[in-house]
Amino acid sequence: MIRYRSVSDIQLSYHSRNSDFSKTCGFDEWRYDELLDIDENRLAHEILFASGASVRIELENQMISLVKK
Repeated sequence: MIRYRSVSDIQLSYHSRNSDFSKTCGFDEWRYDELLDIDENRLAHEILFASGASVRIELENQMISLVKK
């Protein structure tokens, strides 16, 4: 489980012409993700899905934690 705190922006994008996103029941499989260093104070977690959709979550540095369930 990933927990985000102090989120400043969430962006969701997909291109329905270039993918089957409109035919799926969700985002499909989580394919790739990365943490990006925006500046001294902010990070972004970008997640790319098999459907072509992507989610970008911007947050303050050190405001992300991984929790094992």
